[in-house]
Amino acid sequence: MDFVLSRVEDPGWLAGVWIFLVEAPPPWFENLLHVSVVVLLVMLLVSERRHTKIDVQPKIDKPSDQEVTADTLAEHIDLDDDSYRELVAETIKAFEPHAEVYIGGKKVGPDGARSIGLEVRSTLGPAKRTTLIEVFDAHTARPAPIDLVDAVDSKRADFNADSVLICSNTGFDSAAIRKAKRKGIGLISVLASGNTAAKAVIEEEIYLRKIRVHPLNVQPFTINESDGPRIRDAWSADAQALRHNGGSVMAWLVLKAALIAIINPKLELGTDDLITSDFRFKKTTTLELGDAHVILKGFRLSFRPQVIWLSQVVRIDAQRGIYDYVRGRVRLAPGPNSQTISGIDFEKATPITDPPEAGTFFGSRNLAQGETDMAFVLVEGTGAIEPARLDELVVPEDLDLVIKEADDAEAKQR
Repeated sequence: MDFVLSRVEDPGWLAGVWIFLVEAPPPWFENLLHVSVVVLLVMLLVSERRHTKIDVQPKIDKPSDQEVTADTLAEHIDLDDDSYRELVAETIKAFEPHAEVYIGGKKVGPDGARSIGLEVRSTLGPAKRTTLIEVFDAHTARPAPIDLVDAVDSKRADFNADSVLICSNTGFDSAAIRKAKRKGIGLISVLASGNTAAKAVIEEEIYLRKIRVHPLNVQPFTINESDGPRIRDAWSADAQALRHNGGSVMAWLVLKAALIAIINPKLELGTDDLITSDFRFKKTTTLELGDAHVILKGFRLSFRPQVIWLSQVVRIDAQRGIYDYVRGRVRLAPGPNSQTISGIDFEKATPITDPPEAGTFFGSRNLAQGETDMAFVLVEGTGAIEPARLDELVVPEDLDLVIKEADDAEAKQR
């Protein structure tokens, strides 16, 4: 199963939530809804505009008259084909459209001239910054080694660079990643789906969840005492009996229960955890109950979610972007773009005994410019029936689905 997240334009700043319902029958929840895959994708895309000159230069500096031997790592780098280095430069320009990007050449340091893959000169406010980027394009699939990190660390000191990056077309070995994190050196690979110059294959372990939100206990807040039993009797015969403008109220409540479970991954939700949530209407609202009507003030929803955590290795790609090995995140370049995650299969994913540590799953990590955050959740009890559109009728604070721990009660409440 592949999931593709697409952006058709660059809004400068965009934060949004997408919910995809993929039917997978047969029905089972009291003939209410189908089993579905609910995918919650939250993407924060910030395109910061840096007001500096945009340019592309063919080289960094004039070569030194001093004879320079090849770098010790030259045998691991394809020096004859500049296609990957040019792709890296184009990608960097997409992220830093007003920066000056110098491609290739030699730069003179304390020990003479040394080769540089790319040099990026940018301005943020009054400050001018220089970033050196070493480009590693191996003849084989060998990942970039720790020796390359040491060499780049040396160049940073020699040239007094504000920051340094290594862009590898074959990834990095574990020792290189550990050393780079310790030394503050960025490690990236360019993602450019369909471009033969980009060979990096990004495989990453992600966490999935299977969630059950049934059985639901729903208490309607009624005006007339007799309406409560009427609604419960109607629901026992037909879960879709209560409607608003043709949409199912129960489907809306089930979807809210699913979103509560999804949006609160830090909670160790189990069979003993009772979640209680009130959805109060801004004013009394008339709903359809078969051929009759009832007037309600809102609902109280209670349920005990059952959560199973899974792990799976997937493949990640993007139309235009980078993969940051230090942060373990994809960064999408501004403009029309897409990100693809391939290989998600809930049936083949591996169950894990303990939930992942905080900071490794959706909603628990701060997003940098252009990064995305996604959660993949199989929720039993949501599906193809059109839910009622009640959000606009509910008081805004009741639509905040973040759960607060109750200090002196079993229930967890919002």
